[in-house]
Amino acid sequence: MPVPSTSHTQSFLDHLRFVKRYSAHTLTSYEKDLSDFCRFVHDQYEEADLLQVRPAMIRTWLASLKDAGMESRTISRKISALKSLYKYLRKEGLADSNPMATIVTPKLNKRLPMFV
Repeated sequence: MPVPSTSHTQSFLDHLRFVKRYSAHTLTSYEKDLSDFCRFVHDQYEEADLLQVRPAMIRTWLASLKDAGMESRTISRKISALKSLYKYLRKEGLADSNPMATIVTPKLNKRLPMFV
């Protein structure tokens, strides 16, 4: 099955690659995160357009990630990818609203520093 909204995600990833100069690792992670999200929205809501996504859809996706046992740090990265995408779409005039505006990033456990 093709991933929905590939033109929006591809232009966003190109922007990160060529303008923002993100690392290959970050680009690969963002691409997978966005692809997973698009697939979830399409499968659960039969919605193929990222511009029609509502905050409730995003919350459902995040809950499914948590239920699957995904770590808060990984979920935070996925949220970051989506926030960046919608910020880009607004900046480019492609989106009228930002469904990520009300989404809160989960608190991360602070790691203790290691001493030698």
